[in-house]
Amino acid sequence: MPVLERMSYEGTYPPTAKKLLHPYWRFLPHVYLVCISGNKSGIDSLTIRQTSGVVALVEN
Repeated sequence: MPVLERMSYEGTYPPTAKKLLHPYWRFLPHVYLVCISGNKSGIDSLTIRQTSGVVALVEN
């Protein structure tokens, strides 16, 4: 996904692992997972739907 490459993502897609994002971008998926999606456990990786939500926020 080109947006993930611009966010300096170093892993394969899917799934998206937060720890493989650049520290500048790592907080946005964390807030998305905890606040918007309501996940309280297993918050290290994002599903395809959650990754699409973060990409939408990044691209406005």
